Amino acid sequence: MLISTLHHLEKVSGTLARQSDTLDQALVDLAGTLRNAHAASEQAPALIKELKNGAQAFERMSQAFEKSGIQLQQAIGGRDRDLQRFTANTLPEAAAMVTDLRRTAINLRQLSESLKRDPGLLLRGASPGPLGPGE
Repeated sequence: MLISTLHHLEKVSGTLARQSDTLDQALVDLAGTLRNAHAASEQAPALIKELKNGAQAFERMSQAFEKSGIQLQQAIGGRDRDLQRFTANTLPEAAAMVTDLRRTAINLRQLSESLKRDPGLLLRGASPGPLGPGE
């Protein structure tokens, strides 16, 4: 059994000896990876701080955006009330004014047609109309 164990140990030693270049490179690579991990872990607190600052800035921006949205809704609501007031008060008055202007335009057209037919109306005035019943 001792001979068998020595034989296996010799086999393992031979395999390790043949793979020593590969094992050396693996250890070099592992050491480089550990150095990189160490450097990254040293930078982690600063990175975390930057991420927190970015998250806080994003939070402030979203709050400002929400506030702007509320202000916009209030402004639109105020404009809506103004528009309703304008529609309720001003438009009926404007419609009445347009009706009066139409009547005035009709009267002016009739006057200008009468003056065109008889310019003397300006000097002597309109002739009285026919008498009605009982006059």
